[in-house]
Amino acid sequence: MKMAAASEELTNEAVCSICLDYFYEPVLTDCGHNFCRACITEFWNRSEGKVFCPNCRAEFEQKVLRPNRQLANLVNSIRKLSLVIRGKPAEEQLCKEHEEKLKLFCEDDLKPICVVCDRSLQHRYHRVLPVGEVVKRYKKQLEQSRDYLKKQMESILIAQAEGESKIYKINADTETERQKIISKFDQLQHSLNREKEKLLQNLDRDRTLNLETVNDHLAHLAQQTCTIFSAIEEINERLKLQEAAFLTDIKKTLDRCNIMIQIPAVEVNSLKKNEADQPMKYVSLWKQLLKFMRPEPAPLTLDPKTAHCNLYISQDLTVVNWGDVLQNCPNNSERFDYWPCVLSSQGFSSGRHYWEVSVGDSSGWYMGAARQSVERKGWTILTAENGCWTLGWSSGEYMAGIVRLPLREKLTRVGLYLDYEEGELSFYNVDNMSQIHTYKDSFTEKMFPFFRMWSSDSEIKICHSTS
Repeated sequence: MKMAAASEELTNEAVCSICLDYFYEPVLTDCGHNFCRACITEFWNRSEGKVFCPNCRAEFEQKVLRPNRQLANLVNSIRKLSLVIRGKPAEEQLCKEHEEKLKLFCEDDLKPICVVCDRSLQHRYHRVLPVGEVVKRYKKQLEQSRDYLKKQMESILIAQAEGESKIYKINADTETERQKIISKFDQLQHSLNREKEKLLQNLDRDRTLNLETVNDHLAHLAQQTCTIFSAIEEINERLKLQEAAFLTDIKKTLDRCNIMIQIPAVEVNSLKKNEADQPMKYVSLWKQLLKFMRPEPAPLTLDPKTAHCNLYISQDLTVVNWGDVLQNCPNNSERFDYWPCVLSSQGFSSGRHYWEVSVGDSSGWYMGAARQSVERKGWTILTAENGCWTLGWSSGEYMAGIVRLPLREKLTRVGLYLDYEEGELSFYNVDNMSQIHTYKDSFTEKMFPFFRMWSSDSEIKICHSTS
């Protein structure tokens, strides 16, 4: 028994953790674990991202494998030892009670017995079979269990590899987005600092010019003060003289004292107080900021060829209203003939695009984007599954397709952002640019801005940059 236990321990050391069988061409990884060369190679080929050990999860830069010839020799020895133990003569495996060979197997008690046991009262009514037959059956059952467990192990290893790959991708994607955010805000900060320096320079320039003007004025006043002071001194000196001396050259003194003083008004450019609050000072800066915070609305126009005959479109092709009178419209293939819908003349098959729509106090409307092949004839449900991604207001509820949205704020102007490559269509409340709803799908056709009227008092207007 001790020898059998020792044999089992040795056998466990000679088994690959991937295939659960004896090592075949064992190789050693950098972390010190052994695997069959074919097993670890197949495992790495199925894995994505970094190479790692299935046992300890240690990651490696390269697929480095070193043959373990010492282990290969040991496995061969263990194989032989196992065969010897399993191949011992049957007479050594005797019944403890009768010392007879264990040639039978009792399926009721699930243990091998001898022929004497078979005739005893204990096993007389039990189902007893020859050991050889039972061994074959259980060997087959165990082999099936081993194969099943191997597949389960492979599934777990694949799932683990996929999980590791997802962790790597999450970290990589997060770092990429982090760098994008840092870069964009660095640009914004640079623009803000540049505008700040410009305003401060303008303020210092105005101050310098104003100070020069006032200083020149003060210098002129100082010069006039000196002239007046000299005249006053001369008058005082002449007033001290006797009559004859007083009148001598009196005319010159009178002429010098006849000074016409003029104090010119000094005009300075008043400092532009609260210049930082003047919106027009930031037109160029706002244009830069809008690229990051809110794109310029695309100059879309409505396509009359697609409009339902009850829809009336303005002359500039930006406003659509419901009309009770059915117009006499050509029944062309582009036109909606059941639902009161209309498309934009412009469609998008790549890139990122933004447009804004005003709905005012309309009591019912839908808007969004539709693929070029959307059904336009007859009754159909205009949902994402049928190529129409929409946000709507009807019967006092906001809807994303046919799904109710828990939105309480009143929408009067909606922004729509389409990222074709990412397969995203988002809706925003333009008043505060809060996100309302986002569709994530795969766009394979040209996408057209879509509008649908819901009631006779509805009006939809496409907003341009000056709207």
